Amino acid sequence: MGSAQKRAERGRRHRTAPKRTWSVREGRTVESDKAMRSLSVLSSQEAKTVRNLVQGLLDLIYPPPAGCPLCGAGRDQGFCQSCLDRMAPLMGLPYCETCGRFLVSAAAQNPCQTCRATSQPYLRNRSVAPHEGVFKDLIHALKYNRRLWLAPPLGRMMASVAKADTAYREVRVIVPIPLAPDRLRERRFNQSLLLAREIGFELGLRVVDALVRQEQTPHQTGMDAVARRANVKGVFAVRKGRLVRGQTVVLVDDVFTTGSTVAEASRELLQAGAAEVLSLTFTTGKN
Repeated sequence: MGSAQKRAERGRRHRTAPKRTWSVREGRTVESDKAMRSLSVLSSQEAKTVRNLVQGLLDLIYPPPAGCPLCGAGRDQGFCQSCLDRMAPLMGLPYCETCGRFLVSAAAQNPCQTCRATSQPYLRNRSVAPHEGVFKDLIHALKYNRRLWLAPPLGRMMASVAKADTAYREVRVIVPIPLAPDRLRERRFNQSLLLAREIGFELGLRVVDALVRQEQTPHQTGMDAVARRANVKGVFAVRKGRLVRGQTVVLVDDVFTTGSTVAEASRELLQAGAAEVLSLTFTTGKN
């Protein structure tokens, strides 16, 4: 090949070079999704190796805080003792065996009154803690303050909850609750997907973006259960149905409030052939 041909070939390669897939400033964002999806074809160990290499590169360029992920105190990257002490009173509370909401008393009915009165399409939801105090602060920091480095420790806490619950032993696929395209472009990341990836690595399970949100819906903050059900009705659709067909699936979201989102997503997955659907969220309410 002559020198002119070589220059032309180099120019062609430069023009067709793939766009970067990692946004180091923003962490795992829209651009990173395409790269991370390719990990689903790797074994658990291979995926962990790739993930650790990429995360190490990100940490070198834009390192997370050297101290506590929540308050920044200390020099270690784990939660400091002060923040752990704030978490302790909200951990290990009794919960409804169906919706996972935390019960105000160990003597309360289980399942809770709401679940006894209404059948749910999902088998069970579990959450790390009530949506209050330090746990509410953590989700708010991840979701609205762009502290993406919180996703790994929060995801590991969620994975620990699943490991301790025998109902999750049959799970084979993790499906994150999706954002609408407009909201994803605005936020630049889906917190549920970030959490799902960490859970997937911890449990050795495949993360599949099997759901799409077909339309933008109003924010549900302040809506009651009836309004929330109406707000999400028909909003989800299943893609890649073959990947969930016959499988026990766990849905991952950041917050479980009334359960309307999880219920609607569960119905779609079951209609697509999923064997069973469970849910795993970071926080939920109390009954």
